[in-house]
Amino acid sequence: MVPRLKTAPAGLTDARLAVFLGLFALAIHWCFRAESFGPFQDSAHYLAGAKALAGGHGYTMSDFVGAPKIAVYAPGWPAILSLVWRLAPEFPSHMPAIQALMALIMAGTSVAGFLWMRRLDVPAAPAWLAAAIWTTTLRTHEYGVWRMSDPALSLLTFVFALCWMSSPDRSSARWWLLAGGFSLAALLLRTASLGLALGIGLAGLVGAWRERGNRPRMLAMLASTSVPALCFLVAWKLWSRGGYGSAEVVAGLYPPGKFLGWYAGEKYKDLVNLVVGRLWGELFCSVFGRIPAVAARHGEPAFWATRILVVVLNAVFTFWIARGFWSLRVHEWAGPLFLVAGTYSAFVVLAPMPEAYLNRYLMPVWPLIAAAVWEGRPSLRGLRPVSFAVLVSALAANVAWLPRARTHWNEVFAMDELKATALWIRDSTPPGTPVAVDYALPFVHLAAWSGRPLVSDYYHPRWAWSYVGYLQQGCPAAEYVVTSDQGYQRSEPPAGSTEMFRSRGGHFIVSRPDPVLDAARRAAICPGQGPGR
Repeated sequence: MVPRLKTAPAGLTDARLAVFLGLFALAIHWCFRAESFGPFQDSAHYLAGAKALAGGHGYTMSDFVGAPKIAVYAPGWPAILSLVWRLAPEFPSHMPAIQALMALIMAGTSVAGFLWMRRLDVPAAPAWLAAAIWTTTLRTHEYGVWRMSDPALSLLTFVFALCWMSSPDRSSARWWLLAGGFSLAALLLRTASLGLALGIGLAGLVGAWRERGNRPRMLAMLASTSVPALCFLVAWKLWSRGGYGSAEVVAGLYPPGKFLGWYAGEKYKDLVNLVVGRLWGELFCSVFGRIPAVAARHGEPAFWATRILVVVLNAVFTFWIARGFWSLRVHEWAGPLFLVAGTYSAFVVLAPMPEAYLNRYLMPVWPLIAAAVWEGRPSLRGLRPVSFAVLVSALAANVAWLPRARTHWNEVFAMDELKATALWIRDSTPPGTPVAVDYALPFVHLAAWSGRPLVSDYYHPRWAWSYVGYLQQGCPAAEYVVTSDQGYQRSEPPAGSTEMFRSRGGHFIVSRPDPVLDAARRAAICPGQGPGR
């Protein structure tokens, strides 16, 4: 039985509201696009893969010495981006075309989320507002600016859920195939976090729930929907063998005897973020979790007064959501949806990853959270208008924050300085001169503007992850090193190096490493490789 949709306001059908929402989301993500694209390793690798695929170089980092494989990030999202690259091959002048694609995906995700909430019996007005709030929150804006795969993954999730909830027969063989294809598509979009992709890939649980009275059929469905994903995982591991993910790298990232302490510390931060409202703030209202930080400018008493207020309001909101989930349990559709969403959320909450990723990976279940918010609304007389006013205020606060966010990211990543740095390298070095870059630089832009081959993650001073790309390339030497104080991962020139160029704002530095110290460092990072390799 498909849940009955509640009647929309006179003259406003769900279709019209969805079109209006799509246009609103499209305008938001186009008007507030930023020049700071591809600054993080995720988006930079996506762009690198798209460029290589479009140029016929395979799934590699074709601008790097040795053209290493991209063995951590799945090829699904770069393959989609490469379609734009083929139509407009000039980089980075074609970035507006990729931004237009991102804006369309963001709009589609918002619309699909709205329609899903309507299927969850959320009335039209709060469902529309919830979707509009999501599309304007700072975290969502960042996904679009950085060309991340999360919105596409969420769109895939919502479309699958809508198709399942609209089908009169959800246990036929057609749905077995659909669930298997969904599982495979989820992995193609996100292999970097295998546990999370598998959490979404357990879409077979939806159909298995329908067959719970027939255990052999239920097990057969689970097995058949898992086969495509498992085949891809095995093929992916075989293809990338010898590249990323060596035992040495994993040991460097999670040292023996220290993993449990690191894991407990990150989970404690997740708990703190939930208590102080940062989680709900980033999922729904950008300003909410930042109120204490803004108030801190007026002194410590102002900080603690607002911090306590935010914690209290957040506790009420969390209880509100829990109350909504408890109420939703009686709905016919709640069992399978909660089974899948709960399994996926368990992966997210328990996965060994830094605390900053919790809100990011909860994106595919946000409409279910929004439905719980509405279902758990206080029944006290007069509070419904207050709830509606809170939603409208959150939407207004998000939109008001976006111009500041756009300016912030443009300043943080200083793309004009990066271009000046790349042009200095091009004009000051002979062709073929290898240039090393660190973990957080938008290296696709540096390669395009400088025309020089790059060496990935050159003995980065802080992240063990940086050695992944470096080991894969066999520790080649670089004549110059580019470091930066911008972005989320700062780096400094290596000890003993000679500064050759500093950008006008001082955000980017080109240095020449000392040959003796450089050989010793590379030999230490890549034991047995030899300092000259």
